[in-house]
Amino acid sequence: MKYELRLEGVTKRYEGHTIVENISLVINKGTVVGFVGSNYEKVSLFMQLIAGEITPCQGEIYYKDESLRLYGQVPRHVGVYISDIGFLTEYTGFKNLKYIAGINEIAGEKEICEAMTFVGISPTNNRKVLRYSDRMRQKLSIAQAIMEGQKMLLIDAGVFTAANEGNHADIRKILAKLRKLGYTIGIASEKEEYIERICDEIVFI
Repeated sequence: MKYELRLEGVTKRYEGHTIVENISLVINKGTVVGFVGSNYEKVSLFMQLIAGEITPCQGEIYYKDESLRLYGQVPRHVGVYISDIGFLTEYTGFKNLKYIAGINEIAGEKEICEAMTFVGISPTNNRKVLRYSDRMRQKLSIAQAIMEGQKMLLIDAGVFTAANEGNHADIRKILAKLRKLGYTIGIASEKEEYIERICDEIVFI
């Protein structure tokens, strides 16, 4: 089985705290791995680390055979929902995704519509993002993370926390559908029980 993500002896210290020390792990293609810890801030920082938003003090992070530390960014086949995307609230969900898609010019209107429909948002919905519920914003963020054909996803942004517990079932259904389609997924969670049903493995940070 081919790996999508590999950490080799990674250590990260941040503001005087050790996030991880000499950690090595592999996420294989087509698997769903959950990252859980008693300190959710620490787990979120770990997600930022593997998403390339912060760099390790020691060790290497690889996506397939590409060194994240060398290039300083996640390869384009990885979709990321790690931090607040900062949607333009005066625009519709479709218009926001079209604006974001214009950066890389990979996804067109067809791909945007397919991604929105997949997560359960109508592309023709004229509701502005300002009027979106938290659940709809989370769905729109996942649509953004898959609209360019990415086959690996990193999901954090406080999705699986006690504060968002009312949204968990809907988001789990979306991720379960992606899992069946062969996506590789890394998920941060406040508690193991929030995600254990859709994960192949749980890693405690």
